[in-house]
Amino acid sequence: MKKFLSLVLALVMTMSLVTVSAGAKDFTDSGELSGEQYAEAVNVMSEMGIIDGYAGGDFRPQGTLTRQAAAKIIACMILGKTTAESLGTSAAPFKDVPAGSSFAGYIAFCVERGLIDGYADGTFRPT
Repeated sequence: MKKFLSLVLALVMTMSLVTVSAGAKDFTDSGELSGEQYAEAVNVMSEMGIIDGYAGGDFRPQGTLTRQAAAKIIACMILGKTTAESLGTSAAPFKDVPAGSSFAGYIAFCVERGLIDGYADGTFRPT
């Protein structure tokens, strides 16, 4: 878990160094985001299609990053691809990650490369 969190933090910090262009999504709660330390990284990842916020157009900067969302961020940052289908992976090997989940490919990619693990009971606990 420590390795996983370190990797996510490193990716977010790296993205904060990239210049943001005008194509980033305008989140409905962007006023809350503008004061955040990683606002620029969020905007860059939004522009790249890696993150897209919640239904309704908000980002919820004070919310918790789920394990499934972290898997997507890691996979997309490593490969520069934003769709799970483009990763060429199998279904995630966990009983609580349905094959049809939009995050299954990202989770499988990270597990296959030893970047994240599941739990001893065969679950991933994606949310």
